[in-house]
Amino acid sequence: MFSCQPYGADPDFSPLRLTLDAFLDTYVTGDGLDVIAPDGGLMVIFPYSTLYAGGVALDSAGSLFVSSGSSIFKVVDSSPSFFAGGNNDCADGGIGAACGFAFDRSGNIYVADCAQVEGCSRIHKISPDGTSRVLAGEGGFSFQDGPPDKAQFFEPSGVALDDAGYVYVADNGNECIRKVAPDGTTSTLAGNGDTGFTDGTGGPLGTTTFFAPVSVAVDAAGYVYVADFQNNSVRKVAPDGTTITLAGNGTQGYVDGTLGRNGTTEFNGPNSVAVDGQGNVYVADTGNCLIRVIHPQ
Repeated sequence: MFSCQPYGADPDFSPLRLTLDAFLDTYVTGDGLDVIAPDGGLMVIFPYSTLYAGGVALDSAGSLFVSSGSSIFKVVDSSPSFFAGGNNDCADGGIGAACGFAFDRSGNIYVADCAQVEGCSRIHKISPDGTSRVLAGEGGFSFQDGPPDKAQFFEPSGVALDDAGYVYVADNGNECIRKVAPDGTTSTLAGNGDTGFTDGTGGPLGTTTFFAPVSVAVDAAGYVYVADFQNNSVRKVAPDGTTITLAGNGTQGYVDGTLGRNGTTEFNGPNSVAVDGQGNVYVADTGNCLIRVIHPQ
């Protein structure tokens, strides 16, 4: 477990997952829930003693939600209020472990269920009234593209949505990025399933490799940003699956510097990414206890 120091009002600033609002406030989980203003000022929304918060997301109205275990909570008046899940059931009607989640414009929630239990490793869709169903994944810990009841994931840990309703999945155990259509049909965007640190072509037969991709974000042009945890890097995947290393040369450390896989920038276990409208990429650099920003060139 990473050990961090106080920052602002947080006695142990341990960033795990993050998201941005329209004002570029950054909401960060890891030790309860904090919000960081664009000038770096931090306010504790609620502490760890209230709830261990894992995932975090905002809906289109700006309402804030967090996940803890198998449950998703809506944050109301700086307190978490139960919204959905909570029964550790990975089939329709439940969630095993909500490691990452995201909203569409209609208020539906898409959840990466990473529970290490047979029947999980699925993508769930939760309607605004809290009703949950399986969007994709038959529940086995394996790899398979195809229709909703045939697709297989291996501990998916993060999701993001584009404007057309496609869901991008950080399929952690399969070392790849998957793409789920609105009807649940799943394909592999990038990552051939091998563990490695190779930029290259997309698809399951391509040359790109990852090492524990844990979080994804997507911009308006359809580019997907990946927190590649064990490679200590942030990767960028084009709509055709072609992948480059945006920042992080693979060395575990802390260096602000030049971009690209041959640059000088170093991370220590990046765990989450978010992108703003200007193309700036925000990174929860968990091992360094920092929020980093990658500026476009």
